Amino acid sequence: MRLRALREGMDLSLRDLADRSGVSAPMLSQVERGTTSPTLPVAEKIADGLGLTLSQLLRLDEAPPFEIVRAD
Repeated sequence: MRLRALREGMDLSLRDLADRSGVSAPMLSQVERGTTSPTLPVAEKIADGLGLTLSQLLRLDEAPPFEIVRAD
């Protein structure tokens, strides 16, 4: 759902994103519907097509910070 929201927010059709990313429209559709998960290289192409980093696409940069506390 995140991919679809990002794509539609940029006013891109599946074909537009396919052209920009080099990932086929049917594959993008499957990812959007959740019927398949992209490999990391494909996810990176999708991110590039959206003008995002892979971390931004996967929301890795939004994870809350954590700290390690040693038991002393």
